[in-house]
Amino acid sequence: MRKLITRNPVVQYAVSGPGGQPQADPAGNRRPRGVPSALAVGLTFVFALLGPVPVQAGSVLFQPTPASVQAGDLFSLDLVGQGFSEIVDGGGLSFSFDAALLQVTGVTVDTTTWDFLADNGTIDNATGLVSEIQFNAFLTTVTNDFPIATVDFEALAPGVTTLGLSASTLNPFAGNGEAITVSLVDGSVDIAATPAPAVPLLLLTGLASAAHLRRRTAA
Repeated sequence: MRKLITRNPVVQYAVSGPGGQPQADPAGNRRPRGVPSALAVGLTFVFALLGPVPVQAGSVLFQPTPASVQAGDLFSLDLVGQGFSEIVDGGGLSFSFDAALLQVTGVTVDTTTWDFLADNGTIDNATGLVSEIQFNAFLTTVTNDFPIATVDFEALAPGVTTLGLSASTLNPFAGNGEAITVSLVDGSVDIAATPAPAVPLLLLTGLASAAHLRRRTAA
C-alpha cells in the first residue's frame, strides 16, 4: 500500500493491484492527518476510566485470630503489620466491636518500633469503638513484619464479635513520604460461656457440707 497525496491535508490510501500497479481503494478510506485511530481513542478512554492501579503494600491484622476465650476472661491481642515490601513511615487505625460482649481495658502502641508518635487512641466501651490509634517512626526503619500495638480486653458474655478495622482519617498509612494502600483484615473473638462445675465436684461439696452440719448438730 502506498500514499497518494492530494491538495487537502487528507491521506488517500491506494491498494496495490495485479503486477504491483496502484488502484483506488474500494473502501475509500481517508483520514485527516493527525487524527488518531478509533482503537487509540478507545484505549485512551478506558485507561482514563480505570485510573492508576494502587500498589498493595501489606496487611494489618489482629493476632491471634480468631481468638477463643470464656466469659469473664481477661486477654490480649496484638495488632501487627505483615508483608510490607517498602519502608512504612507510620499510620493510624480504629476498630469496632460488640460492646455487649466485649470491653477494651487498654491499648499500648509499641514505642520501640514507633519512636516518634505513639498515640493509644480513644476507647469508647459504650458504643464499642476504639478510635485513632496513631503511630509514626523517625529513627527506626519499619518494613516487612512489625508490631503496632497490644490491645487488652475483658470478655463480658458468650457470643462472637468482629473486630472491624478501619483506616485513620487523621494519620493515614504512608511510606517514603507517600500514601500507601494497606489491606485491613478484621479480627474475631469467640466467647464461650463459663463452664458449670462438674457433677462429682458438686456431689463432694454437698457431702462435705452435710457432714460438717452433722458434726455441729452432735456437738
